[in-house]
Amino acid sequence: LMTDISKRFLNADLQSAVAEMLQKIGKFACVDRAYVYVLDEPNQYYNCLYEWRNPAAEKFPSLYYQNGFSVENSPWMHRVLSAAQILNFEDIQTMPPEAARDKAMYEADSTLSVLLIPMLVNKKLIGFIGYDSVLQHKKWLEDDIKALEICTEIL
Repeated sequence: LMTDISKRFLNADLQSAVAEMLQKIGKFACVDRAYVYVLDEPNQYYNCLYEWRNPAAEKFPSLYYQNGFSVENSPWMHRVLSAAQILNFEDIQTMPPEAARDKAMYEADSTLSVLLIPMLVNKKLIGFIGYDSVLQHKKWLEDDIKALEICTEIL
């Protein structure tokens, strides 16, 4: 999978390579949505570069895909990702109290489980790749997370 994804980035434009990568990774990870958000640092805003959706999850909203969201709406998540930490919740209801605004965003999108992996360049946050489940709770195994981290580094 990783070799195939790496080759795709060498032979295609960024947008189509990201779209294909997210589809393959989303299916590999058995999630309902896989997405890439990039940080517009001057405006303190996350814009969605692309989102892949499992056809079975199409009936669930994806409110932030079209418009993105501000750092102000997700301060806790931004702090965690900026510290180069992975956000991993099998059940978003277990998120800490200081993540209330972030949790509300996930609830609005009907998200049950979420995994966010920061994209870093020279230890600076430039965005993240996210995976979430809306049909059932998802527990990510450590080996799966490592594979997804490598895919994030490829991007």
